Amino acid sequence: MNLKEFKEKLLLHGADVYKWPQGAREAGLKALENSAECRALLAEEERFEQVLRARKYEEPGNDLSERIISASQPKAREARRRLGRFFSDLLREFGLPRPALIALSVSFFLFFMIGFAYECA
Repeated sequence: MNLKEFKEKLLLHGADVYKWPQGAREAGLKALENSAECRALLAEEERFEQVLRARKYEEPGNDLSERIISASQPKAREARRRLGRFFSDLLREFGLPRPALIALSVSFFLFFMIGFAYECA
């Protein structure tokens, strides 16, 4: 049995080689005798199974369904902040210092207001 076949049998039947089917068991034990890599795989699988056995089942809370539903619904507050977040991310990409960002933001706002005032006049 080569390393790939041993790994497949290990994943299929578990870390206890003595519980494998007869033909696979004999080949697996022979592979363990001859291969340090197979022994390392077996040790890793035994540790993994030990972690799984030690894991405790946790009962879900009564509000689990409400939390799932509320997490799946879009939040109105985030939708409103998207435009502001877009501009702040855009300005942050330029790597300007904070005073320059403030001046640029104020300038943008003033140009917008001037354009709006001329459009209404």
